[in-house]
Amino acid sequence: MNNFLSFNHKSAIINQQLSIAVIIFFSASFKLTAQTYPQNDFRNPLDIPMILAATCGELRSNHFHGGIDVKTNGVEGLNVYAIADGYVSRIKIEPGGYGKALYITHYNGYTSVYAHLKKLAPPISDYLKRKQTDAKSFVIDDYLPLDSLQVKKGQVVAISGNTGASTAPHLHFEIRDALSEELYNPLLFGFKLADTQAPEIFDLLVYNLDRFRYLYEPVQYDLFKQKSGDTYKPSSEIIKVNSNTVGFGLSSTDQLDAAWNRNGIYALELWVDSQKVFAYDFEHFSFDEIRAVNSVSDYEIRKTKSKWFYRAFREPNNNAEIFDPAFGDGFISLNDNKPHLIQILSKDFPGNFSEAKFFIQYDDAATLFKPESVYYTMEFPSAQENHFEYGDIQVNFPAAAFYDTLYFMYSRYEAFKGNCFSAVHGLHNDRTPVHSAFEIKLLSSGLSEAYRDKALIAYRNSSGTISSKGGIWDGEYLEAQSKDLGEYFIAIDTVAPAISAVNISNGKDCSKQSTIVMKITDAFCGIKNYYPMIDSEWILMEWDAKTDNITYTFDNSISKGEHTFQLVVTDNRNNSKIYTAKFTR
Repeated sequence: MNNFLSFNHKSAIINQQLSIAVIIFFSASFKLTAQTYPQNDFRNPLDIPMILAATCGELRSNHFHGGIDVKTNGVEGLNVYAIADGYVSRIKIEPGGYGKALYITHYNGYTSVYAHLKKLAPPISDYLKRKQTDAKSFVIDDYLPLDSLQVKKGQVVAISGNTGASTAPHLHFEIRDALSEELYNPLLFGFKLADTQAPEIFDLLVYNLDRFRYLYEPVQYDLFKQKSGDTYKPSSEIIKVNSNTVGFGLSSTDQLDAAWNRNGIYALELWVDSQKVFAYDFEHFSFDEIRAVNSVSDYEIRKTKSKWFYRAFREPNNNAEIFDPAFGDGFISLNDNKPHLIQILSKDFPGNFSEAKFFIQYDDAATLFKPESVYYTMEFPSAQENHFEYGDIQVNFPAAAFYDTLYFMYSRYEAFKGNCFSAVHGLHNDRTPVHSAFEIKLLSSGLSEAYRDKALIAYRNSSGTISSKGGIWDGEYLEAQSKDLGEYFIAIDTVAPAISAVNISNGKDCSKQSTIVMKITDAFCGIKNYYPMIDSEWILMEWDAKTDNITYTFDNSISKGEHTFQLVVTDNRNNSKIYTAKFTR
């Protein structure tokens, strides 16, 4: 689990003075069983109606969406308010990800998170600038002492923006357990949304879930053509299958009354012969589990067809908390050869629902599922550690790396001409998800000792895109961690980052401009850090990963006259580049 509170910080929370706030705090620890959430403690983080660009638990690349995305009318610059009394417990600033993010811990045991901010409000912004100046870094992740920077409910704490990995202006908003960092759906806390529309259902997948299920592709049915009200059906009244055990998947989205965009659903239920047999919802989940999106959804179809499906079954090693333990795993037995009524319910948070409805029956004369010819190298049970070693490669998969038994395929061919200093090792394929990081070790061939510190493990996916996984030397092996299956080999990076000036040049008069903007990129191993200076003194330049721009905003510290601007950019293999220009103010 991503554990964002230090041990001392946790102890400080637990050992607050004995007051009603502490009582509420500890009662909040039992909300998993009580399922009660405060309905009146929190106010809207914005002063406009709450309309969502994204819901909590929405299916995203390699993660469940951890909060809600609140629309800001397509603009930056709205006031962001503390939803309740509390204190600033963390400030995280990064060029990608959440961008500028603020964490406020409240006295009822929850922490609210506000991300993609344009800027923080005073006095929080003053504190941040001091920390960045002390660290001489724009990127910062700072945990504040308990109650050192208190805020009141309704206080302006930030201005909304579009920083980090945001693709449009909005406020990413979360509510977490202050101690465990468990993510809770913010809509549980009394925020009001206008949503009277049931989710829509588009397609159905039927899976062969017999033992060797990896041999069979799921079969897809268009349900939207057979829509009747909120009920969706395939064209065949009875789906006949040549499999004793089956499972299902749905493509489905939801839409709020006041929004044009489509969001993820809140819950899914599977009913067989009018009995609920499987269910999950996005009430809460932990950071350990967000990558389980690659099992809850159909990872291979997303990778190959760019389409999202919610599975209505749980793979053996998917241990996410979203599943309702009162029901089964969604593997449906058809051994009695009788037709069975299937209803799959797609629900939104207010409880509006649609259903996919059909009959399914085993028929040994059916030809729905056609096995593929697959040859595998080793069988990797999902619940145990698995080790693979062949000549110049070693791979160690931790227990629970896979959601189901993996029939692992390995391929190997010699180094290609160019930037390749080992054999190329094919680890299965990139259409199979991995939950937790595995260790890969490679021996080099033909690598000069002079380039040893420039070496890295390169990864190539099925599209041919090559990226760096980094790596450190362990004796003669280069070792790295990864969560991706595909091709691996050793490469080197000797090329310094690229620097280009956007609005400055040597000798330029900058007296009428408010900023210095530079573009910094690295083609392979990525930028490790950058160090900007004016007259040999570090200055704060804000990094936007979307544009690759870093920006300095002039303040009163720069006097009239001639000055020297210098920028040093270093990548993750310590290749550096320097840009220098004289300018006047």
